[in-house]
Amino acid sequence: ACSPLARTGLEAFESVLSRIFPEDGDVVAEFSGDDSGVGAREGASWPEEELWVFMHSLLLHHEVHSFLPPAVLRPFLLRSLTRFPANVILFQALIRLQHRTGLAHDLRSYWERVWDTPQDTNPSHPGPPPGVLLLMLRFELS
Repeated sequence: ACSPLARTGLEAFESVLSRIFPEDGDVVAEFSGDDSGVGAREGASWPEEELWVFMHSLLLHHEVHSFLPPAVLRPFLLRSLTRFPANVILFQALIRLQHRTGLAHDLRSYWERVWDTPQDTNPSHPGPPPGVLLLMLRFELS
């Protein structure tokens, strides 16, 4: 089981995140500058992407210094990659987690589900960014 501290932290994170960045796109906080995250889906913003990456780093810290089962970290990474599929940090974390838990074969199905979209089917879907593509190539060759 997950420690109460990690579970409470995840619940608080998702609660605050849903208040600041609601699903309907009506952002409560205003941010200056470019509002698109590096690998963001439509409607996501770079501050939201930074929060997901920061929470991931907190979970990794908790994993090193306490017990955090992969069953807690994997859904968090998949949710964050659903929102930010081109984020190299989160994708690399998913690769490491899948290797460590012996579920590397699931990574290929994730890749096909997210990135293997024919151009003629959806021309607005540009494909994976170079960083994510290189990570996947390294994974395939290892």
